[in-house]
Amino acid sequence: MAEIAVQTAIQLLAPLINAEVSLILGLADDVRVISDELYSISTILKSAEERAVGNEETKVWVKRVRNLAYEIEDVVEEYELYQTDSSVGKLIKHLSLGVRTMATTIKSIREKVVQVGRAREWYRPLSYRIDQPSTMTSTTITMRMNVPEAQSGEEVVGVEIPKRDLIQLLMNPCNATLTVALVGMRGIGKTTLVDVICNDPTIRTWFPMRAMICVSPSPRRSRIGILRSMMKQFCEADQEKNYTLWIKSLDQTALQHQVRKYLKEKRYLVVFDDAQEGDREMMSYVKQVLPTDNKNSKILVTTRYENVARAWLDRSCDCPYRLNPLPADKAWLLFCKFQRQEGWSEGICPPYLEGLARRIVRKCDGLPPAIVAIRRLLSTKPNDYYEWKKVHDSLRFYLQQNNHLTGIYEILIRSYYDVPCLLKPCFLYFGVFPKGYAVDRMRLIRLWIAEGFIRKDDSVVGLTLEDIAEDNLKTLINMSLVEVACKDSSDKRPKTLRVNEFLHEIILSKLDELSFCQIFSGNYYTVVEKPRRLAIHVFDGTSDSLNSITKTKCNIRGLFAFGLTYDILATVGARTLFKNVHLLKVLDLRDALITDDIPSSLGKLRNLRYLSLRSTPVERLPSSIGKLQYLQTLDLKQTRIRQLPTEINELHMLRHLLIYSYEVDFEYSSHIQKVRGVRDLKELRNLRKLGIIGLKSEDGKDLCAAIQQMHCLQAFNVYSKHMMNNENIDLEHFEVHPPPQTLRRLYLNGPLRYFPRWISELHNLIKIRLRWSALNNSEPFNSLAALPNLVELQLLEAYNDKSTYIEITNGGFKKLKILHLLDLHKLVNFVINKTALPVLEELSIGESPQLQMPSGIKYLRNLKTLNLFNMPLHFTDLIRPHQQYHDNVKHVPNIILKFKCEQGFWI
Repeated sequence: MAEIAVQTAIQLLAPLINAEVSLILGLADDVRVISDELYSISTILKSAEERAVGNEETKVWVKRVRNLAYEIEDVVEEYELYQTDSSVGKLIKHLSLGVRTMATTIKSIREKVVQVGRAREWYRPLSYRIDQPSTMTSTTITMRMNVPEAQSGEEVVGVEIPKRDLIQLLMNPCNATLTVALVGMRGIGKTTLVDVICNDPTIRTWFPMRAMICVSPSPRRSRIGILRSMMKQFCEADQEKNYTLWIKSLDQTALQHQVRKYLKEKRYLVVFDDAQEGDREMMSYVKQVLPTDNKNSKILVTTRYENVARAWLDRSCDCPYRLNPLPADKAWLLFCKFQRQEGWSEGICPPYLEGLARRIVRKCDGLPPAIVAIRRLLSTKPNDYYEWKKVHDSLRFYLQQNNHLTGIYEILIRSYYDVPCLLKPCFLYFGVFPKGYAVDRMRLIRLWIAEGFIRKDDSVVGLTLEDIAEDNLKTLINMSLVEVACKDSSDKRPKTLRVNEFLHEIILSKLDELSFCQIFSGNYYTVVEKPRRLAIHVFDGTSDSLNSITKTKCNIRGLFAFGLTYDILATVGARTLFKNVHLLKVLDLRDALITDDIPSSLGKLRNLRYLSLRSTPVERLPSSIGKLQYLQTLDLKQTRIRQLPTEINELHMLRHLLIYSYEVDFEYSSHIQKVRGVRDLKELRNLRKLGIIGLKSEDGKDLCAAIQQMHCLQAFNVYSKHMMNNENIDLEHFEVHPPPQTLRRLYLNGPLRYFPRWISELHNLIKIRLRWSALNNSEPFNSLAALPNLVELQLLEAYNDKSTYIEITNGGFKKLKILHLLDLHKLVNFVINKTALPVLEELSIGESPQLQMPSGIKYLRNLKTLNLFNMPLHFTDLIRPHQQYHDNVKHVPNIILKFKCEQGFWI
């Protein structure tokens, strides 16, 4: 983190060298010296940060560098705010009073930086030890040997299913691929599982030749070393004696020949444990050496990186096997197994401790080594509720201080040091959120951008900051550090994300150490020196510490509130707060209870990049919102705001404006926020999502012209002005110039004069919703069936009263997984041909009181869920066991019947 802070400071200083104020006050030389010194310091920071573990002197020096970088960031951003002041009189006042202070501060910073720079010479040798493992690496390898094995010998719990699955992949004669890949986060138990598999009698019989190569302790392991290790293990498996001397006497070429000769006509299994991103050259070499005959031999690779696993696999269509944390019942079984304490009878926890013990196990989040380590720690303590509660409440302390847990801490903290420099703050950001919190993907991306974590230089063409942030997120997922909590139903992109709870504790320890964020949670809060962010988790609002931070001038960059039951702005005083945190970049009050209007002093937060009032009872914004010239994201979803101040047009850096809410009745949900000026939309050429409510027919031409200019548009959602009066959505002008091919989601809500044929030209569409469309016959199906990437289709009351027949022809909808046919009241026949909908997983039907049983459902072999809404009894009764059409649906695992009661609720 010191490295990224220094890089940020260097980037901020560059424009200041030639700034007018620097030239007037003679600061250019000072700024240049500071920048040069920081650059020299940055060359050794990465090495120094890792070696700071266990070295207090180095840790203090790194902290001094980091604090200096923060101080530079503060003074530069102060200066930038002076520049953006639109009032000439105020600017002169600021310059007369504030610039002198800035000049003094810069000269003081120069002296500090030069002093710290001299000290770097004491650490200079670290940057030259390229061939030596860092202190952290050496410590980690040593600690790995001292960490209690996740599970050993008879202790193995919870591997039955992954063991069965992997053995099936390895021994299945129909599986012609050479490589099987196993992916999972650090500490999940990959090595333990592989060890269990390799010692299974069926595997030992099936694969007479076996070898296991541990990659991670020696990432630069030589080719000849790998060949000797394999050959040695092959000879041992073959019970050959006196092999040591002749193996050592062979050179690389001879060993290659010997390996091929030795394995000829033999079935082998070679395991490469903990493969890294730098092992691709070794992977290619190994595959060239090992014979690829028809004996069904296998290479089994374990890794934390999904892209590494896919690189080892033989075909692009193959998928790695992901090892997940233990489920709750297996985690509890592992915790209770072999407990020898007094009061435990045959592994059964004493009743008065069970509730607390289960909460402790939940903190381990299914990580076997964490569960075993916690169990061993508790075995040293009496069966006393208070003693066990101390472990539960202070797990972070025990992780770093107790011998039973420091080993697992050292292993998991390595995950932080594995993260690339520029991604470290992105990874640490998960600690800002409460444990177990599922973070919206786009919320996270917007926050990263607002904080300045996402950078784009002039050499990057064709990518937005959001695109780069998406790639960063994919990297963290690929490293098995971030889990996908929920995926989008259509394109399977991550929707919400989380980190393992035990890993969350590791992140929190770094937040404290790096002054990244101070957490307030209940009556507990961490003491952090000069925190850069404040996060309040379920707080009672009575802390003197919180008041002392927010009621004096401070340089925090982010303020977050989660699950508050009181008005934080009223408690700490909004006007005072906004005045004292004037360098704030992020104000996230999502779901907060805000009882008063947002005061006009909001305009004092001129450095603000991100403002979220989502799901708050706020009814209006002050006109001072127009002063937030740096604002990038304004999130007002699900608020009571019905009109935006005209000053919103002054926010020229705004990237994301989220302004709609929902009003729900029993028929459908409709947007409330009105969109004005359809003609003006043509200026928004970089828009990615567009939603319009109350579209008039006469606005159709202007809307089509505007959308044709939106070359980044991915989602388009439109509602007709008077749906109940059959006012058509006029999109006929797309027939000549259709929307951009970037469009992925299309929602048309309201009557259509005819089905838009231009839809069939949008080959990247993944989701379509046609609602209240008043279409004739089955025209949409004929046109949409050939769309190559369509995953989800919803038709809700989409036909007029004359439409009784729908047919899906053979080969139609090759990728469709979700099909909703809702409120097609006159539908009688729904025909599914034999090869239609080959991958459909979810089918929803209803209300269609005249519909006859679609016999083609029997062809949908991948169907997992059949939803039937308010269908008549004569329809639902026929699919029950032993009834006429039960054979058509007996392969469907989930058949859900829903009926609407008299009050309009679904039951």
